[in-house]
Amino acid sequence: MTVISLHDPHARIVRIFGRTVERMRVLLIDDDSQLNRLTSFALRDRGMSVVSTAVPAEGLRLAGADDFDVVLLDVMMPELDGPAVLRALRASERARAVPVIFMSAGEVDAAMQRQFGVRGMIRKPFDPARLAGEVLSLLGSTEPAPAANDVPEEMRRSFLLSALERIGAIDRALDALQRHPQEGAYLRDASAEFHRIAGAAASYGFASLSDAASHGERECDAVDGIPGPAALHRWRDLLQEMRRNLAGAEVATAGKVTSPLIRLLCIGADQAIETSLRLLDADSTFAIEFAEELPEAAAPDVLVIQAGDAGFATIEALRSTPQGRRTGVLMITHGRLAGESAARAVRAAVDELLTDAADASSVLGTVRALVDRKFGQPPRVLCIGLAQFASSFASVIESAGYAVRIAASMAHAEIDFDTFEPDLILAGAGDERNAWLSLVRTVHLRAPAPAVPVVLVASKSGPDLLLMAARAGAADVLPLPISRGLLLATIQNRIAAARPYKIALQRDPLTGCLNEACFRERLQQRLRLASPRSSLTLALLGTSGSAHLLIAISDLLRRRLRETDEIARCGPTRFAVLMEGFGEETARALFTRLREENEAATGQPFQAAIVAQGEHDSAASWIATAEEVLETCALSSDATPHSTTRLRTIPRARGCT
Repeated sequence: MTVISLHDPHARIVRIFGRTVERMRVLLIDDDSQLNRLTSFALRDRGMSVVSTAVPAEGLRLAGADDFDVVLLDVMMPELDGPAVLRALRASERARAVPVIFMSAGEVDAAMQRQFGVRGMIRKPFDPARLAGEVLSLLGSTEPAPAANDVPEEMRRSFLLSALERIGAIDRALDALQRHPQEGAYLRDASAEFHRIAGAAASYGFASLSDAASHGERECDAVDGIPGPAALHRWRDLLQEMRRNLAGAEVATAGKVTSPLIRLLCIGADQAIETSLRLLDADSTFAIEFAEELPEAAAPDVLVIQAGDAGFATIEALRSTPQGRRTGVLMITHGRLAGESAARAVRAAVDELLTDAADASSVLGTVRALVDRKFGQPPRVLCIGLAQFASSFASVIESAGYAVRIAASMAHAEIDFDTFEPDLILAGAGDERNAWLSLVRTVHLRAPAPAVPVVLVASKSGPDLLLMAARAGAADVLPLPISRGLLLATIQNRIAAARPYKIALQRDPLTGCLNEACFRERLQQRLRLASPRSSLTLALLGTSGSAHLLIAISDLLRRRLRETDEIARCGPTRFAVLMEGFGEETARALFTRLREENEAATGQPFQAAIVAQGEHDSAASWIATAEEVLETCALSSDATPHSTTRLRTIPRARGCT
């Protein structure tokens, strides 16, 4: 295996087995950020220096500004495809002689390849272990490539997260297509997402997921005109198959990709704070430790520490280590920090402050919000009305770790407000000021509470524009052209300011589930968006409920239910779960198993009422029916404290499937 003693991945001169050698420099241009990341890893792992970009125009700029030994060029890209980038490279004085290798899942015109001197093509999906050897072979090298390392599990889990997002995007495109069958853009969106999954999944080791996505892409591309109900039905069945593949892949990569183990260390806090934190022992997401000083082992993910000279010294020592810089720090104070103490907290990059008078819900809510910000799902950015710049903006934002969706106009964004739930909206401000001012106001009226920050991208700027945008409620205005750094810094700062407020309004602090108000709103949205073929089932759980038991049940539900199931705490001792695609018998069997698992772990029962949608067309009436069933269940239960939970099912209304 190649051992490189210099850790800079872009360095030109390195030491390999004690020899100073010049490392091959590769320019990678591919709009798929997940495949971009894997390709870079596969080549750097074999001693090559890789500079990568997801934006074709940026790739041309890089090629004209530096010297590279080879360009790996994706063929299918928005705005500028591979052949267009190749023509521009051949017209560049500096890059015209650089060897170019195409990367594609489809066929590429052979005559064009010969005309522009393309060295060859690497098929997607590719084998990361053989990629470096393929590149060297196409460049005429006879030396074997160094031995391969396995793709890290962290990268595989990251891909699974992106695949889950893309499957959701296909689902939304199909929903929109069902409502607006004349809009060909929705069909193209579905095909593009199928294509991205197909091109990357097998490279990450998920061949069955890649095969299913390839089938979907071929079917979408074969449509001539408007897809009929049968086609939509087939594609939804295919999405279910892909979700099953994804679920199996999640098991193979050590559990749910969205629930990493969070190591929390508490130092010096008083007894009340420690008691609150010990409730997290019932949540499998956390590993809780208590200590008097910072151990020499690996840095914790979250540090809860008492304010004071010793606390500040501990944080400063932690921040001096590479791992410690990413630790989330919650400082417990006796009151408001002021003067030098406040300045010291800023210098030490303390993330949150909390007084020692806080109750358990406040302590756990603050910890959960900090964990969400540091280690949670990637924030979501919805791009609206950016015209020809949309794909370039999306690629840059996605490369920084955000989940991105594109809507051509406000009308196209309707479904994304309900299903994508953006944390920020990036909107194009054209010459018609009334139009984009109306867009900002419409976002604030239409988007679910709390109001989503809107950042405008303007082709023209000036004091009048800034004033009008501020009056309309825009969070910021960015004039074109925009540097990558300014764009990402603006997005990061606006989301960081808005996301804690969003979490506080939507989440129950004790359990981390949705709160009742948010759940009722989402339930009503699901009823409004449900198609005639939808199969929605509501489960309502009741328990006698200590805080420890409530956290244990919420953890059980998150671990055992699907990512797409909505889980909420509704009232002091109740939980609600909304599921789609579950028949009544399946739901009954599932909650019987959950009941038994919970009682074995905690010794405490819960009751569960399962109510199919039937003729319910409002969240209030549906939940009221479930509450009636749950009350009946509780009254008819055996009085013995540890008795078996009684399950009751209301059958679906006659005529529903």
